[in-house]
Amino acid sequence: MNTIKNVIHFNVPGNQEKWEENCLPIGNGYLGASFFGGIEKERIVLNEKTLWVGGPSPNRPDYNGGNRNNAYKHVKEVQDFLYNGQYEQAVQKLPELTCGNGDGFGSYQLLCDAVLTFSNINPSNITDYRRELDMDKSLYTCSFGYEGAIHKREAFASYPNRVICMKFSSSKPRRVCLRLSLDKLHNNGKIEVNDNRLDYFGALDDNGLRYQGSFIVKKHGGELICSRDSIMVEHADDVTIYFTAATDYSDEYPEYRNGIAPADTVNKILDGCTDMSFEKLYNIHYEDYSELFNRVKLCLNNVEGDILPTDILLEKYRNEYSEEIAAQLEPLYFQFGR
Repeated sequence: MNTIKNVIHFNVPGNQEKWEENCLPIGNGYLGASFFGGIEKERIVLNEKTLWVGGPSPNRPDYNGGNRNNAYKHVKEVQDFLYNGQYEQAVQKLPELTCGNGDGFGSYQLLCDAVLTFSNINPSNITDYRRELDMDKSLYTCSFGYEGAIHKREAFASYPNRVICMKFSSSKPRRVCLRLSLDKLHNNGKIEVNDNRLDYFGALDDNGLRYQGSFIVKKHGGELICSRDSIMVEHADDVTIYFTAATDYSDEYPEYRNGIAPADTVNKILDGCTDMSFEKLYNIHYEDYSELFNRVKLCLNNVEGDILPTDILLEKYRNEYSEEIAAQLEPLYFQFGR
């Protein structure tokens, strides 16, 4: 079967004020990371799946799932109204039966943003910019030319190793200069930096849920410099960053806590993978991912090979619809949804 290449790609960076519209996401069921493809400054939106406010906590000693106490007593009242044909009265009474009290309802929370600043790149002088999410390879890549070198930034989210791995490289030596810092932190969240490791940890104000996100930075060549809340690498040949995160949430009634310090979970994950290279971790990840993803292929109208940049595809699909454009965009959208 002929198929298109399942690659979402753009020839311009994303607008960092438009997260849902402009990011390219990766994830592994535990963690998510969304990349804008910034040139001199990249912002990576990071998530951990169990980081929620709400639920039981010391702030809600009488928490009962947000249900109204004694709501069952209104069942007979609603039944009587309906039996007597008093439908308006039944509708007015129904919320006392069906609606919760809103106590501890909760919502999902962003973990933080990782901010990568590249001090040696002038965005006005780059060439051949491209950022892409290759769904066939399960790999995010951003690349461009600058001062005679090709700069490449790659990332994937591994399910087997429960880690997000990022690599920053250049076709010429000593060209990778970056600073890793964090933004959009939770109240009372703390950052600690030791050697080549940055830890971000705390507990949510609302329910006391504990969390930790940790980064380990490894380099070839150059110099690594630590500050109170960031890690800088100067003039390296390449840099690899390993990231993982955890909370002490457990889906077990009534406490919804597992009693395990998030740091213990994070340390175990990182100890199991940070001695592996980016390439070795990627091979493990790809073997796991491809067995699932390659189960389904979709071809429309025998269109195959490379396709137009995704922003151009979307524009043409809206304003210059044709079967050829649809045969490029619709399979891509289908695979992205998977």
